Amino acid sequence: MQIRLPFFPTSRSTSPNSDHRAMEHGRSAPGGGRPQPPLAAGLLCFLILTWVGSGAPAAAQYSVPGAATPSEGIPAEDVFEERIKVAPWTLGGVRVLPWAGLRDAGFVRTQGVGGTDEDDFTATIGAGVRAYLPVGGKVYWAAHALPEYVWWADNEVKRRTNGRYGVGVFGFFNRLQVEASWRIDETQQFFSNEVQELTTTRQNVARVAAELELGSRFSLFGQGQRIESENKEDNDTRFLLLDRDEEISVFGVRYRAPQGWRVGLGYEDRSTTFVSGARSLSNTGSALRFELGLDGNRLDLDLKIAALELEPEALSAFKSVDETVGHLDALWNLSGRVAMLSYVRRDVSYSLDLDQSHYLGERFGARLDFALRKATFGVFVEVGDDDFEPLLSTQESRLDDVTTFGAQLDFEFRELFVLSVQWRESEYNSNFDTFDRDITNVGFNVQLGALVRRLALGDGSGQW
Repeated sequence: MQIRLPFFPTSRSTSPNSDHRAMEHGRSAPGGGRPQPPLAAGLLCFLILTWVGSGAPAAAQYSVPGAATPSEGIPAEDVFEERIKVAPWTLGGVRVLPWAGLRDAGFVRTQGVGGTDEDDFTATIGAGVRAYLPVGGKVYWAAHALPEYVWWADNEVKRRTNGRYGVGVFGFFNRLQVEASWRIDETQQFFSNEVQELTTTRQNVARVAAELELGSRFSLFGQGQRIESENKEDNDTRFLLLDRDEEISVFGVRYRAPQGWRVGLGYEDRSTTFVSGARSLSNTGSALRFELGLDGNRLDLDLKIAALELEPEALSAFKSVDETVGHLDALWNLSGRVAMLSYVRRDVSYSLDLDQSHYLGERFGARLDFALRKATFGVFVEVGDDDFEPLLSTQESRLDDVTTFGAQLDFEFRELFVLSVQWRESEYNSNFDTFDRDITNVGFNVQLGALVRRLALGDGSGQW
């Protein structure tokens, strides 16, 4: 439903609620010129954080067609500085930024199994606050409470109150950057690439992350995350099959070259436990990770690949995995008004099909965006397939070919707000005819432009 990808500067001012990837791209790399703590103390802090933490971001069940891969790095310090700067309220030393937004409003048509069309209208509206407390110019406490109401025109069962709530502490020292946070994300989104149905999922996320500069442009990094995923759909018990707890820890070394390049090697350990007694896909495993990135004047590259090995736990129906997964995003600034994103993704996801363990999804996509005087227009296309792993070796393997294309128009109205209108069409062709399906999404979002600066409102993108 939401297809938002502003690649290039336009006449619009950047919203303080924009999501930043600067840390991941090295723009906020350790080494900012402040008095630096002793390296031994920083190393000790780093080791403690990476030891107690469990989990880096888990592979998403759903990837948005035509959009860049979300960052998994520590938010850049600029995120907090910008929001503190525009926050209109002060409570002691705490800066408070109110938020209100309308998103994911529109029409959804799904052709389900058997060819039955299901049409409905939905919209999500919310209001809340973000709060920030700077401490000594190096540490930021952050918290947010952003309740939302999800409305459906016909399906009353899907109407509900969701919300995003969290608290975290972020430190930006000369040699060391750290994050320790906890949040609850209860949002409506497409369940997976396999089942593109809008449903509400709640995730409880506890996370720690750190990056320590060693000198000579080398740094150590570590991330830890525990995610408890629970589907909140009251009238469809299928989704409960994939309720699970995930723990993933990552650590490695990264090198940043002066020309904007970065390269890293890492090791990942993961464990997934399914809480449903109907079918267990619990597994444990590890991965060797490689990353390569570039922040250039006209080209940004982000490559992350992992040699993933997963094995089932006792009494689990999960089939073993030995695959190379990851993504490559290439963002080209073709001119001052034209930008192109091309990408490749390869991920393992759990299947709701009771005859399947999981599936390997591959996607190849490209998107072009054009900046007009008061508008931005983008078109994209994505192709790929989902290759399923059957539970029994005697079963025929299922293969779904996927084609998705769409467009988006962002129109600025007198610098007060931006109206985004999106259309997306997905077609699934399977070697099992019963899984052929078409999905149409037409919707809009309201992004408050200059109104952000006047009333401190925003669309709420980004976690913090």
